[in-house]
Amino acid sequence: TRGCDDVVVLDAALVRAQVEAVLLDLPVRVLKTGALGSAENVSAVADVLRGRALPLVVDPVRVATVGTQTGLLRDEAREVVLRELLPLATLVTPNLREAAWLTGREVESLPEMRDAAHALVDLGAPAVLVKGGHLAFRSDHPAIDVLLLDGSLHELHAERVVTQAGHGTGCSLASAIAARLARGEGLEDAVILGKEWVRRGLVSAPPLGGGAWPIDHFAAVPERKPVR
Repeated sequence: TRGCDDVVVLDAALVRAQVEAVLLDLPVRVLKTGALGSAENVSAVADVLRGRALPLVVDPVRVATVGTQTGLLRDEAREVVLRELLPLATLVTPNLREAAWLTGREVESLPEMRDAAHALVDLGAPAVLVKGGHLAFRSDHPAIDVLLLDGSLHELHAERVVTQAGHGTGCSLASAIAARLARGEGLEDAVILGKEWVRRGLVSAPPLGGGAWPIDHFAAVPERKPVR
């Protein structure tokens, strides 16, 4: 919980072989990418996934929540992500820093989140969820994410949970969305209900370690949209 001390980026041929092995053997219903490490890995994964009629959630993970700033996705991978991976995605889920990296502009406020979502669609992403968990905030301000879907902009508000937990929330949210898509849910519902599950996981997070605790991945899974 105190940090990410080191990163070892796998060889692109091995990553490609792993993806191909899973797709050959198992009845995959949804795809999700996370920390791919290098431009070569991004290209290899995109090449394997191209042409497959499966939902794809792209979480462009670059830096761990806490600890070293060792990159989980190297700077030189940006153009490959934009050119090869984003057009394959069903949804792209950057946080503020990742949205800034992909768009080449500052993303530090709600209006800038909206602009970044539009910019990423212009760059080829079919739909974008810009996660606002790292916005400067007061404890009584809601947690706001911005979803751009089918040309419509949605601001998703949730109660902000003040807690020491928070390690891996972005990865957990993208995974929850992917899981709900695998269940056959629509994208907007998958995002809203995935966000609610993360909120519940923050509320019930156990105090593990001396850094940023992980969320409670055994939190109750919501079956209907929360009423605010």
